[in-house]
Amino acid sequence: ALRVEGGRRAYLSDLPLAEVRDEGLFGVVWPHRLDRAIAGGPIRVGGLRHAKGVAVHSVARLGWDLGGGYARLRALAGIDDAVAPEGDLVAVLEGDGRELWRARIRGGERPLPLDLDVSGVKRLTLRVDAGERHDIGDHLDLADAWLVRR
Repeated sequence: ALRVEGGRRAYLSDLPLAEVRDEGLFGVVWPHRLDRAIAGGPIRVGGLRHAKGVAVHSVARLGWDLGGGYARLRALAGIDDAVAPEGDLVAVLEGDGRELWRARIRGGERPLPLDLDVSGVKRLTLRVDAGERHDIGDHLDLADAWLVRR
């Protein structure tokens, strides 16, 4: 695989976290991971392995201070292949408290490509809430998540 780095691209997992709330349900907390799946192996979504990304288990909230310096966020959102077909969650991305994207994500479904306008956003927040089956297999991956600098 050929990978070109640098320039205007910044991986979300390389930026410092400004907010971390790994809450879980029923007293069980699965801490988020950067560039690794929740269970510790590589991030795998849609049958593909990804070297970069953010993995979060419901119920959680992560935030990054972007300072208004980015134009777009691109990623592939899905339940990690290691736990599919389990997993049923609601993921929300907010920019400065304004909802930019919301999706119901279930294990075994195709990952969702993201291409969001984050122009002027100072604080980017990812919220992951449990779905119908509480938090069973709720291993959300934002695979290959990167930002485009302005």
